[in-house]
Amino acid sequence: MKKYEILYIMRPNIGDEEIKKNVETINKIFYNNENKIIQSKELGLKDLAYCIDKHYKGYYVSMFLNAMPQMIEEFNRVVKINEDIIRSIVIKEE
Repeated sequence: MKKYEILYIMRPNIGDEEIKKNVETINKIFYNNENKIIQSKELGLKDLAYCIDKHYKGYYVSMFLNAMPQMIEEFNRVVKINEDIIRSIVIKEE
């Protein structure tokens, strides 16, 4: 099991219910016996450094977790499918 930091950005024009649903969907990927979410923090609506998909703001969510590499692959798969998430990054901590 390895430590990871994940940051993902959602479109700013979705409602609070959609934001909660997306955060829960992402968190469910990592809820099982072997994985542990250390911290999940919703950073809120922030300005983007540059325009992404015609958006100048985004809703940021940051996570610190211990997870198996297979779960990171699943996270990347879900993010590619979900149109509400416009950007994500996974950083493996050493």
